Amino acid sequence: MRQKRTTIIDLAKACNVSKTTISFAFNNPERIGKETYDLIMQKAKELDYIPNPAGRNFSLKRKQTIGFLLPQQFEGTFSNPYITQVIQGIGDICTEKDYTLTLIPPFNDNMNDAVYKVSVDGLITMGINVEMDIVESLKRMFIPFVTIDGHPGEDTPSINIDNKAASYDLMKEVLENGHRNIAIVALKESEYEKSMRFESTTQIRLSGFEKALNEYGISLSDPNINIYDEECFIEAGMNVAKQIVKTNKDATCIVCMSDVIAIGCITYLKQNSYKIPQDFSVVGFDNIKTSTIVTPNLTTIMQASIEKGEIAAKTLFDLIDKNEIATIHKILPHRLIKRDSLKKIN
Repeated sequence: MRQKRTTIIDLAKACNVSKTTISFAFNNPERIGKETYDLIMQKAKELDYIPNPAGRNFSLKRKQTIGFLLPQQFEGTFSNPYITQVIQGIGDICTEKDYTLTLIPPFNDNMNDAVYKVSVDGLITMGINVEMDIVESLKRMFIPFVTIDGHPGEDTPSINIDNKAASYDLMKEVLENGHRNIAIVALKESEYEKSMRFESTTQIRLSGFEKALNEYGISLSDPNINIYDEECFIEAGMNVAKQIVKTNKDATCIVCMSDVIAIGCITYLKQNSYKIPQDFSVVGFDNIKTSTIVTPNLTTIMQASIEKGEIAAKTLFDLIDKNEIATIHKILPHRLIKRDSLKKIN
């Protein structure tokens, strides 16, 4: 027998509050106290309560909008051109479909809370892992969704590149140009990512780097290979370049997992009279538009960010039109872009 769905009345009784208070918790939490809010959220989880506005199965009317669940708050999102290019691709398809696009940052640092507060026909997520609570919540809510750059389960629709192969290609190019003393700037992992059973994007890319290094008899633990980790901001790149100059002057190449970080490195080095690539070679990952503007132009890995957004949106609209949750995994091609920021040394 199918279990009876928990209603707002059931949740109100369990919390000993009114239906209005429950509504405030999900729609205007600033109007109730934190203790009451926390109680309602805890009971909602225990009782498997799903607010009506978020459940597609409780409304046949289209909202004519899809949501993009941001991996971080607006400040972090819009400081990263890679993500803004993904959003551009999604937006282009929304325009074709006469849909609006709702950008959804985490609410109270919680993705579940954010999803409960919006009313959309489908969602595109970024960096979602199969272990995250949000994956199960979206499935229970019958919301079609597609993840970009995620680590999905077998039944989670996804759009990715082969991160291990891409990072292998980048490091191999660095090694083929003679570099053996290398500073790697990895993407900083959250505590959640560190605890996952599955590899994070950072770990996958490091494994690609290691594969290339091993072909030259080098490992990630070699004393001439130093790994730093930073957030994906220009300022973070500047900070790590300052650290490398102070602690690792023998490095000949800085290999970054993001163009944004690489551009930050180049900015700091040039401001402090270092020449690129004569004093330090710098390479990145993403091929954002700025990589062709910075001087020297950045050697990097091209992953089609706008195309990722377009394909994710097209895939999502297919799911919405078919009114089903489907398993779709797409691996898009990447390409090494050789430019002037990488110097060949003897």
